[in-house]
Amino acid sequence: MTNRIFFIFLFLLTGVLNAQEKTREAFIRDFTRERFITWPDDARRKESFVVAIVNDTALFNKLQPLIGKKPLFKKRRLTLKHYNSFQEATTIKSGVIYLNKSEGIDMADAIHAVKGRAILLVGENFPFNQSMINFVSVHDKVSFEYDEDLIAAQGLAVTEELVKLSAKSEIAWNKLLSEVETKLEVERKEIEQKEKQIKSTNAKLANANKNLNEKEQQILEKDEMIDSANQKLTVQQLEIMLKNKENEMKAEHIKEQKWFNSILVVAIILAVLASFFVYRSYRVSRKANVKLTELNKALKHHKDEIFYQKTIVEEKRKEITDSINYALRIQRSLLPPMNELVDLAPDSFIIFKPKDIVSGDFYWFRKLSTQQFLFSVVDCTGHGVPGALMSVIGINQLNKIVNEYKVTSPEQILKLLDGAVLQALHQHNNVEDSNDGMEMAICLYDKQNTTVYYAGAFNPMWIITSRAHESEDLKQYIADGSEINPGINLIEINPDKKSVASLYKPNYDFTLHKIKLNKGDCMYVFSDGFADQFGGKDAKKFKKSRFKELLIATHKDNMAQQKNNVLKAFDDWKGMMEQIDDVCVMGIRV
Repeated sequence: MTNRIFFIFLFLLTGVLNAQEKTREAFIRDFTRERFITWPDDARRKESFVVAIVNDTALFNKLQPLIGKKPLFKKRRLTLKHYNSFQEATTIKSGVIYLNKSEGIDMADAIHAVKGRAILLVGENFPFNQSMINFVSVHDKVSFEYDEDLIAAQGLAVTEELVKLSAKSEIAWNKLLSEVETKLEVERKEIEQKEKQIKSTNAKLANANKNLNEKEQQILEKDEMIDSANQKLTVQQLEIMLKNKENEMKAEHIKEQKWFNSILVVAIILAVLASFFVYRSYRVSRKANVKLTELNKALKHHKDEIFYQKTIVEEKRKEITDSINYALRIQRSLLPPMNELVDLAPDSFIIFKPKDIVSGDFYWFRKLSTQQFLFSVVDCTGHGVPGALMSVIGINQLNKIVNEYKVTSPEQILKLLDGAVLQALHQHNNVEDSNDGMEMAICLYDKQNTTVYYAGAFNPMWIITSRAHESEDLKQYIADGSEINPGINLIEINPDKKSVASLYKPNYDFTLHKIKLNKGDCMYVFSDGFADQFGGKDAKKFKKSRFKELLIATHKDNMAQQKNNVLKAFDDWKGMMEQIDDVCVMGIRV
């Protein structure tokens, strides 16, 4: 009996050790195979079960050969995706999302964002009992802990194997985190030591190069001395030869002495001239070599200077990009989460595509009661950082007008926003110097009465309906050509020709439109970025007419499919061309 208990204990201990020697990617794969987590039937019926990796390319690459070889459930695909931010990952309907604390993600906010969906959050290096599943890696060994209440709240259940393999106490978990921090500190010190060694080696190398240059200079000076000595020796040998020849000729040709002397003089002159030209050529060549050496040194110095300037530019570029990415997180934190619009209007969508990292366009909505909510799309002057700064002003002022002043009528909101933004930008005097402003459409929708109240500043509202003649409110807006397809009308509610924060027409009273809608009608508000995009085979604008045809063609689909169709049409039209402006489109079905 004792031996049997021993072998059972040995078997369990071996299982724990093998599990701890597994890599992060192996554990994440096992979460999808119901080894540690049991998934509800609703997750099995989803079209796609997604494993989402947030901002960890190394882990994503290691998971690629493991994910997709075998589906989790029959007749349902398993997909691996990489996202640059957690907000992008929250669009999945069911699956696993991996997060790392080093990315600055708040786990409480992350759990709130996926609440109610069959999604398992797998964190790394978070404090004890803050995540559903929490990893820590110490000396290339993976340990983890879990929070059964958070997992159960998602409709998931843990297996007995997960219970056996996980960390059991906060003390043990904090010890592991401390070991991770110690390990990172040791690695940082090793990197600093290596940098010091590199600096020392570079200094030694520079000193060696200096000594080498001095040796080369000494060799050149010795070469000059040898060349000078050889030249003198050659002249002496020539003089001796001529004197010997002269003696022989005197002995043999006394009568021709005078003629011989003349030839000798000519020969000496030629020799001197030859020596002069040889020496002059050597001097010129020597000077050219010295100038070439100096030029090479100057080129090397210039090259080093260019490399140094390039390094500075790259560092500045990274600093600017990091700052803009931080601005993006601030801007997105101010925007209402897209998934909250589904709570207000179940069949709806939002397309938000900034031209640069941050956007001058933004969407906004606010719940007023169980039956009423406001929604808007705003196009601020500019894009990128200037546009984003304008969008921050717009969002804050909209929230203040609705939340503090309790103003909910669209035309009054526009009027108050016009004055508030003018005051915020100190634009009160010179019309010519003020180009900052906002173009927007804002609506109040009453679900109980299926009635929308709209006011616009240069931005219209489109309504697609198949029963326009049944609504007394819609009839007045029906224009020639609005019926694109038989029985289907795209009705454009025109805005006021006055932008928010423009000194033109100060204290302007915007027009309120009240429209009674039918069940199934579709409402659209948008910025001009979609219609102004260049593309196609002739590199022309998409234009509003083509945008209307696109919405008519897809309006019978549910809003999620409409969003996919509109995004695909935009990408196909743009092709390889640059996006010229921010794009924001919102659609809601009655």
